[in-house]
Amino acid sequence: MSGTDTARTELESALAARLLAEHLARPGADEALNAAAAELSEGRGEAEGLAAGLMARTPRLDHLGVAVDDVDAARRFWIELTGLADGGSEEVPSEGVRVTMLQAGEAKVELLEAFEGAGPVAKFLQRRGPGIHHVCFKTDDIVAVLDRLREGGVEILGQAPRAGAGGCQVAFLHPRSTGGILVELSQPPS
Repeated sequence: MSGTDTARTELESALAARLLAEHLARPGADEALNAAAAELSEGRGEAEGLAAGLMARTPRLDHLGVAVDDVDAARRFWIELTGLADGGSEEVPSEGVRVTMLQAGEAKVELLEAFEGAGPVAKFLQRRGPGIHHVCFKTDDIVAVLDRLREGGVEILGQAPRAGAGGCQVAFLHPRSTGGILVELSQPPS
């Protein structure tokens, strides 16, 4: 085995051990992963498979939602002056917003402009003005994450999950349950 292969194997083992420790410490972890974690801790099973299973259920930062009065003006700032890449625009009638996604490395900035003066973003703009509206985490299994959060007493806003931008299934967590931050969960389309 070369030095690079050895280093990679050691890194994978360290990652698997860290993920295993985090998983075993988390209340409400599902039975399939508990069984895989037990096998790994007993020297059976594959670290890569367990790591992949844990990562699929661990939400990752997807985007910051920014409420704006004028999405076209905000777009000019974010694209021309900061150099972020335009990821496209669409309307999400169920939320009453025009959405423009801008790529910022692994994450995105989502510009949100309310239309017709209705919906949560319109209310946010009326109360607080433009600014950061929410933080969004991507997950591969939104239903499992929502079940775990509900079991933990987290307040979910509205119907969840529901259709969101880009064909994703989304859910929002009430700021009372998250330390004052509106949190969105998003599962990309299959």
